Amino acid sequence: METDWNSVKDEYVKGSISYRELAKNRGISPRELSSRGKQEGWVAARRQYREKLAAEEKTQMGKREKARTERLMETADRLLGCVNSCMDSFADNGGAAQTKTMKDIVDILKGIQGIQGIQSGLDTQEQKARIRSIEAKVTTPGEVPQGEGSGVILLPEAEQLQPPEDSDE
Repeated sequence: METDWNSVKDEYVKGSISYRELAKNRGISPRELSSRGKQEGWVAARRQYREKLAAEEKTQMGKREKARTERLMETADRLLGCVNSCMDSFADNGGAAQTKTMKDIVDILKGIQGIQGIQSGLDTQEQKARIRSIEAKVTTPGEVPQGEGSGVILLPEAEQLQPPEDSDE
């Protein structure tokens, strides 16, 4: 019976089976299978196949993430519309509003801000100040920080430890 090498190659490339297992399952000499695999570059073909699958999965994940982000932004826009309507009704009533209702609106706006990833200028300034503070703590006096947000922590040099001396006691 003739071996269907295309089928054998396909099983190897698209699977996770070893040459030895594949040879055993197909009733082929392991040496013959290995030789054929080397000649035709099955290992490289398997790697390329897996890279292609990974790239396709990454693309699909990107599409799902984009759709998720779009749904979140649409929801945030709808919430903002509701808040605007609520604020308009307060204005129509002479600005009279209950404190709890106003607090609820503020919480909703904070949620929208979180969803949309909005940062005010003060938030950004505060983050930069924290980074400078951390840099100042990790650099010793006289040393120059490596740059804003560089992530480099300068440590003092460690002293060399010497092995204990043998004593003839």
